[in-house]
Amino acid sequence: LQQILPTEMVQGLSGRFNQARKTLQALEKSNQNARLIDKIAVVSPGLPMIPPATSPNLYDAVQQALTGQYQLNARYTSIHHQQVKEYLLNPLGLVQRGHVTYLVATVAPYSDVRLFALHRFEKLELAYSALQTPTGFTLADYLKTGALQFANDNSIRLQARVRPELARLLAEAPLSEDMTLQPADNEWQQLSASVHHGWQLEWWILSHSSQIEVQAPAELRQRIIERIRATVALYPELQ
Repeated sequence: LQQILPTEMVQGLSGRFNQARKTLQALEKSNQNARLIDKIAVVSPGLPMIPPATSPNLYDAVQQALTGQYQLNARYTSIHHQQVKEYLLNPLGLVQRGHVTYLVATVAPYSDVRLFALHRFEKLELAYSALQTPTGFTLADYLKTGALQFANDNSIRLQARVRPELARLLAEAPLSEDMTLQPADNEWQQLSASVHHGWQLEWWILSHSSQIEVQAPAELRQRIIERIRATVALYPELQ
């Protein structure tokens, strides 16, 4: 959160957290709950990766634009096209996803909301022109569309067969509120769930590729087949 919150707020909170730590240390002998500070931790479930280097100036510019409701002059390089482009952006929010920070914004004069990895900006400067927010936009509603799963707003009904091991994991942590698991053949379970179709879903399926067979939608099944074929092609000894 130190990278997302305004600098002034982080500085204000730092003093409070330092005082809290000192208080807990002083209470450690008389209050057992004070010992929890060294006994609770949070770790990422994904592969540990070093966050990309991001200039503090980029964070400062975004924070000032968000709090002052200004537009931003930007120079950005997309990971796919590797071409430097200049934009006039309407910053709508800042989201931390794993080790990458994303700027949620529209490109003036358009109204479609896009994601920009903050570390890929070469320049972000206040334009001091008034921010133009799409009608009815809220960051919370935008996140509910599955955008940070790199999906569109359309939900699909995933139908698949899963092995018992994966079925037990899904029973503990379902893919959706309406997910169901029913006994199928040879101890497999029949999975049905409403999910957003995007990169994250496909990555998840491929990470469990020996534990799941996608049956529907047909488009998703075909994409998984193509990904697996491309993977096998990298290992000639399997052919």
